[in-house]
Amino acid sequence: MEKTITLEQAALRLGKSKRTIYDYVDKNILTPITHRSLSGGIVFHEKDIVALQEKWNSRLVINAAASLLNVPVPFLHKWVEENNVKVEVESAGTKIRKYITQEDLSKYEDNIQANYKAIKGKKRKPIGVGRELTLYHNQLRLFDSVVVDGQSGVIIDVDPPTILISGGSIIAAETLKWESKPCKDLPYSAYQGHCTFKFSGIQSYNCPEIHVLGKLVYHFGTQNIRVFEDEGVYTVYCRNGLVEAQDLSLSELKPYLVEGELWSDSDFLVVGDIEKRINIGIKYSWIPQIEEKAKEHNLSIQKWISEKVGEWIIK
Repeated sequence: MEKTITLEQAALRLGKSKRTIYDYVDKNILTPITHRSLSGGIVFHEKDIVALQEKWNSRLVINAAASLLNVPVPFLHKWVEENNVKVEVESAGTKIRKYITQEDLSKYEDNIQANYKAIKGKKRKPIGVGRELTLYHNQLRLFDSVVVDGQSGVIIDVDPPTILISGGSIIAAETLKWESKPCKDLPYSAYQGHCTFKFSGIQSYNCPEIHVLGKLVYHFGTQNIRVFEDEGVYTVYCRNGLVEAQDLSLSELKPYLVEGELWSDSDFLVVGDIEKRINIGIKYSWIPQIEEKAKEHNLSIQKWISEKVGEWIIK
């Protein structure tokens, strides 16, 4: 007679809650045997629990695999998809998880790391926007206000130091005895997308355009902003994110927006249509249907709901 174990024992062996074991039964991940235990609870063949443990030991969730290979999670998701590597998709509570087998991970490890190394650090240069300017170099910050030989000006290039002074004159200095306050260098914002700004007609170091450019560089920092210059026209690409409203206002920045969205509340200027996480209650009876729909579109439950809300608002 095959050995059996109770639901409580199965939960302990698998390191899961009893609720999760019931969920596995509902999703046919585990199949209980037809007869009941003396206590009336469901029971399983021990061999089925062992088989599930072995299956779990032979695979890794994509996030864990990315950490093991020291590559970004989005990169690994994309690499697996583009190279048609088989993944297992399972729903766990309100989340969709993707798994890769240990065998495939070992098989493709060198290729994954080589591909990531080939693109790491490379930035795509937009077409037709001129040369990219360094934001901070040798203690000089781009668009910082300076005083040179008694004349007020602003740094329009840090390498080599180049100063725009009153009247539109430009001074090129091999050395500049000035120490700018470093950019705030906010962490990589992690929000998808960016906004584009364009500044032209700059005639003086104290014009509004220079003032706003200086604020953008200082408050967003080197991780979240890129600045290009072409014959006096400055194009700025800024990752979607937040900056405190007291530091940069909507009215200051909006005239220069050419792509993306800007809005503000009492606390922040919001660059781009970023997502804000909120907690909502959903009827438990809806969960299976929502999980099914999300899985059909290869999305997490949160992402599927967000997209559906977006569709409803657009309509």
